[in-house]
Amino acid sequence: QPNGKIVVAGFTNSASGFDFAVARFTSTGSFDNTFDLNGRVTTDINGSAYDKAWAIALQPDGKILAAGSTFNGTNYQFAIVRYNDNGSLDTTFDGDGIATILIGSGARAMGMVIQSDEKIVLTGPVGADAGVSRLNSNGSLDTSFGSGGNTVVNIGSLDEPWGITLQTDEKIVIGG
Repeated sequence: QPNGKIVVAGFTNSASGFDFAVARFTSTGSFDNTFDLNGRVTTDINGSAYDKAWAIALQPDGKILAAGSTFNGTNYQFAIVRYNDNGSLDTTFDGDGIATILIGSGARAMGMVIQSDEKIVLTGPVGADAGVSRLNSNGSLDTSFGSGGNTVVNIGSLDEPWGITLQTDEKIVIGG
């Protein structure tokens, strides 16, 4: 972060399964106790036992985004959580701080970028194809992008985009 603090995202295994895990460290490497009181927070997404964060991004206002996947009982889908600077869920984001995107079967958001207009772009495998979703800054799908906010592309026989970046003209580039 601009203040020298370090934020990481991943997942942890608990009695109920896997949950998103976000931790913040001071510039010296110790847990930052101003972040959810102990420097770390876990988030269960809709009671799923398979919540895994794979990407993290910082918004210009200091809010933290973690993206990955969750299981809705039938399919894996993209999941994104927005935290306030203190580690609490930002309830202005999709009403509860958590947005899920059913883009297709077997979806996992592995990469994320924030565009200059504060729209959020996620990418990851969707089955054997490459998926891209774009959300508005409030967590709703940007329906002006792709088909209802999503695009699924078959590049080859097994597409697994893990990385995403923006060109200077804001065009989206995915790789994996």
